[in-house]
Amino acid sequence: MRYIALATLFIITPVSADMELSIGGLSGWILKEDVVAIKGEPDEKEEFFASMYTEAYHYPGLALYFMGDHLVSIDADSENYCTAQHICPGDHIDQAIAAYGEPDIKVYDAVDYDQYNFYDAMHHGCWYISSVDGQNIEEISIACH
Repeated sequence: MRYIALATLFIITPVSADMELSIGGLSGWILKEDVVAIKGEPDEKEEFFASMYTEAYHYPGLALYFMGDHLVSIDADSENYCTAQHICPGDHIDQAIAAYGEPDIKVYDAVDYDQYNFYDAMHHGCWYISSVDGQNIEEISIACH
């Protein structure tokens, strides 16, 4: 009986603590030099002053934000950039919920989308965020803190 209860818990739990969090093969906390080795030089670099970010690298459909030499935020709005679980911009939000569990939904009056934070999928201080318009994912992100 004990094994059945454990098996049931495993089956109904949609995420695990060992879930890989990545978008387009990039994950949080990697170094700038590793980003360039994977993606090549960015189309544009942006420096920040008096911000939590120090620099951003921009590629078509992808924005990467650094704190010092570490990647701490990944934003993808192109269907060419998907998560390790194959969730992409343009997908229905139910696919992300099935993959990552129930989100914490934030609704902002100033923008036309809702923000779905998937904290249950948190790994090494990073989690997935989906910007959702209606029922479709407009942008998928990783945030690290």
